[in-house]
This record gives sequence, C-alpha cells and structure tokens, in this order.
Amino acid sequence: MKKLIAAVAAAVMVLGAATGLSACGGDGGNGHEHVWNDGEITTLPTCAVAGVKTFRCTVEGCTESYTEPVEKIAHDFTGEWVEVDESGHARKCANCDEVGEEAEAHGFVEDTERLIPATCHSDGKKIYVCDGCGAEKTEDITERPEHDFTGEWVEVDESGHARKCADCETIDEDIITHTYKETLEYNNDGHRQVCEDCGFGTEFVGHEFDGGTVVVEAAFNRKGEVRYVCGCGYEKTEETGFAEANYREEFTVSPDDDCPWVYGTVEYTWRPENFTFTAATETTDEAWKADGNEIKAGWINSDGNVAIGYKIAAGITKIKYDLSYTGGGDDPGRFSVRIWRTAADGTLVGNSVFISQNADGGEVTASGEMETAEGETVYLIFFHESGWSQVDDFNYVLTNVTPQN
Repeated sequence: MKKLIAAVAAAVMVLGAATGLSACGGDGGNGHEHVWNDGEITTLPTCAVAGVKTFRCTVEGCTESYTEPVEKIAHDFTGEWVEVDESGHARKCANCDEVGEEAEAHGFVEDTERLIPATCHSDGKKIYVCDGCGAEKTEDITERPEHDFTGEWVEVDESGHARKCADCETIDEDIITHTYKETLEYNNDGHRQVCEDCGFGTEFVGHEFDGGTVVVEAAFNRKGEVRYVCGCGYEKTEETGFAEANYREEFTVSPDDDCPWVYGTVEYTWRPENFTFTAATETTDEAWKADGNEIKAGWINSDGNVAIGYKIAAGITKIKYDLSYTGGGDDPGRFSVRIWRTAADGTLVGNSVFISQNADGGEVTASGEMETAEGETVYLIFFHESGWSQVDDFNYVLTNVTPQN
C-alpha cells in the first residue's frame, strides 16, 4: 500500500515538474519539486512485526516525508525446546513464542530420585523426564515383592498368634501357639495368663488368697488391718474393725499395768447413789478372790456385791455392751445388775443402767449403747439379793462403735 502511495506521489511530482507546480506549498505560494533521500529504517522489523522505512525531502526548509513498510525477518528457531506432544518436541523462536514445525523425538531419562518402588500391597512407578523439553512420562511397576513376615506378632485367636507383614497389615497363615509369661497379669477382680509375644490374655479368674497376715493389730480404739496375698502376687488389705473387750477371752489373774480390766468388790449406797470400788488382790491359779468372792473366766462365785471394770482408751465416744449369764449353784437366787461410769478421778458420770434380774437360775441377756470418754471406767456391778450364789456361762463384751469420719 505504501509503495502504491509512494508511486502516486512520484507521479504527482513528475506532473508538477512538467507543469511547473510544487508538490507542497511554499512561501508566497511558490512550490518546488521534492528531492527524496535514500530513506532510513525508523522501526526495525522483527519476526512478529514489519519494520518502517522513512523517506524525507532534502530541499531546504521542506519537512515532507513518507514511509514504506519493511518486511518481517525470518523466525530464529534456536530457542528452548517445547513439548509438542507425547512423542516429541520442537524449538521455539528465540524472539517470539512461535514453535518450529520440525519436531524431534523426546530423549527420556529415568528420574531415579523419584522412583516409587513396588511393595507387597501396591504397584510401583518409574518417572521419566525428557532431557530436552522436560516432558514427563510414567511407567507402572506391577511386579510386587513377597510379603515380609517379620513384623510384630498379632493375636489370631485363643490358640495362637502369627507374624504381621513388616510392610502391610497382612497376617501370616502360619499360626504359632501362645507362649505365656511366667508371671500372671492381675487386677482387682482376678488374674490371667498373658502371651509374652502378642499380648493375648486368657479370661480372668478370681484370686485365691492366703489366710491373711495381720499388718495392724486391732485394738479397742484402733481398727485392725489384714493383708491377703494371692499366688499371682496381687495383694489386698482389709480392715478388721475394732477389737472387742471380751471379759471371758481376756480374763487373767495377773494383768500388767496397761490391762484395762479390773475386778473387785463394791460398797454401794443409795441416797445419794454411789459406790466405792475395791480391786481384788488375792489370786488363785485361775481366779481373783476378795472377801469370799471369786471372779474368773465365765464364772462368778458371789457372797456380796462384785464388780468388773473396763478402762476406756483415747478416741472413744460411744460403746456397745452385750451381757449374758445363767444363775447357778445350790441357790441361784436373784442378781440385780447395773452399769455405772466413773471419771478418771472416780466420780460418777451419767446415770446408772439397770440391766435385769434373774430368778431361779434363769438366763439373762442384755445389750445396749452408752456414751463414754477417754479415762472413764465402765463398771458392771452384781447385787446378790439373798446371799451366796454363782453365775455360770458368764460373758461380758464391750465394742467400740464410735462414729468414723
């Protein structure tokens, strides 16, 4: 097009020269004939865009010019390789994004660092990369290795266990009989055998305890403790409660200084009601004797008023008493029984408790509770109403029932 414009312009100039007219206006309307230079490339051509060549008039004072296009230059297919398809690649133009038509086959090389080996439970994968354009392709590895049965032992059932594959969850079909530990596993409810390889445990069976070992001796003001041990090694400790103060079982003719039991006679007054206790000092091999009275385990020979006392230890605020006896001898007569408490200084505390009477040798039983305190002595006092008599099968038990926190 520009060449056409240039040709037309030249024809006009020739026509102007022939007619003596200028192709452009000048001062005073005087024209001149353009004299064009050889032209100058003002825009370089590329493979994507045509260039521009500009021609200018050389007549002094004239600023006229015209342009002609400059053809594009050829592509320079020396740029980077570009993937064309899965079969090959081609060069890209060094100056634009045009890709050449001359394709070459990919040069695939395995990327060993990205290899995914096949395992016993999954296929593997090889990855290849073209060393020219970077295109990738993969290849499955379908040949899997055998299971590696060197993993942990796994319980199969109560009969045995088997190895697990070191690389997956598959369990070997070769079942091995359980190997039980020498020591039993136990809890509060029982014990069982445990396989030392897979941890399988048999059903728990109940403990079989020994006869028990006293670890804390029970006392009237202290609960006892007994430890029981099963053959499996499990231990349990149980409280045995407070020890009873049992006259019949604890009777002795020669107690030490700490013995809480005392035996003797009383002088009783009624107005005001009070008594004076005198401890027996004379003894035989099996009894205390005082003023014709005898007191021994399970038996009392009475010719007056006799008393049995028990001194209360620390921390006790309430006791329970249980009493039983049968009148005996040639004339059982009638016994009135009372319980009194005395403070540490001997003064009476609270009211007396009337237990019962027995007539003609009848059996007497009585039980009850009473408040008490440290240092007090609880006296059980027999009043024989008609002279000499005996008490057979006598037992007197005190129990600590102090509330526990």
